[in-house]
Amino acid sequence: DVNFGFLGELTLVVPWSSLKNKPVKILINDVYLLCAPRDDSSYDPKEQEERELRLKLQKLAELELMNKSKPTTGNDSAKNESFTQSLITKIVDNLQVTIQNIHIRYEDMESVFSEAPYSVGATLSELSAISTDGDWKPSFISITNAITHKLLTLDSLCAYWNTDTKSIFHEDQEELFIRFKESIADKNGVPDHQFLLRPVSGSGRLTLNKTGSTDTQPHVDAQLFFEEFGFDLDDCQYKDILYTVSKL
Repeated sequence: DVNFGFLGELTLVVPWSSLKNKPVKILINDVYLLCAPRDDSSYDPKEQEERELRLKLQKLAELELMNKSKPTTGNDSAKNESFTQSLITKIVDNLQVTIQNIHIRYEDMESVFSEAPYSVGATLSELSAISTDGDWKPSFISITNAITHKLLTLDSLCAYWNTDTKSIFHEDQEELFIRFKESIADKNGVPDHQFLLRPVSGSGRLTLNKTGSTDTQPHVDAQLFFEEFGFDLDDCQYKDILYTVSKL
């Protein structure tokens, strides 16, 4: 059951008048999600049925919309399709994505599945992807090539399992927002978590083959370079995990 969800910023920068000269940028910043076990006393069967009915009606509406849409035919259609495909390829080639400050956390403070309160979470300080030339230098790709290169940057991806812990929930959303943000590991500091996966930082090189042939080049080739990649599991975490699994 979701107790709290927050999206701070979702920015899509589309230079409509200069799509062939400037990149499309996607920025996602401050995404926080706090979950806890469902309270059976608050479960409403009627509300659940209404939710399922709304989903079914939405799917039917989408199917009807797809059936009504008919592709055009003729030379003009072929030209439009070619132009659209070329424009989409250029946008993908130069797409820049930046994701910052992500924290997803599950808390069991009532010891439903454990002998003591615990929390499990994952945090990410930053993940970005930018386009480069064949020498892995950031640049705008003006000429469509068979191979697309993306340079990836990863800062402090980690996972934790805190045993015998306290909830970070607070009635004041501003205070809760601060607690979420302060609990994210980054290059400036590491919070006091019991890590399962210690903060991982590094870079990567992503190559996309658009020719369809894999004789000389795979469709997707990723090379990752990490400063450190370490897992931890202490006695308390191990005991908590076993107890939780046994109660599921």
